[in-house]
Amino acid sequence: MKFYDLESEFKFGKYEGKTLQEVVKIDPEYINTCSITEKDFFIAGPVIEDLKKLNPELNLSDSALQSLTDKHSAWKQEMDIDEDDEEGTYDYFDEQA
Repeated sequence: MKFYDLESEFKFGKYEGKTLQEVVKIDPEYINTCSITEKDFFIAGPVIEDLKKLNPELNLSDSALQSLTDKHSAWKQEMDIDEDDEEGTYDYFDEQA
């Protein structure tokens, strides 16, 4: 799974080569779509909040949030991450579950 931050470049799709922050400004719905359809696409809660500041029109659907939550849970299991690890970074998804 790839953890995207604002400077991460898309390596796929119609916005290949553009950063996450560029894409959210021109097509916030694409972020929602990637959250649902791209198995290796992940954005953490703090990144979502930063994206919303860049474009308040970003609205992740319940399906997108659930997909991100599921990916996060699977990643934590795969990496054998304890609940106390990475404190604060992923609370956004733990609260969604």
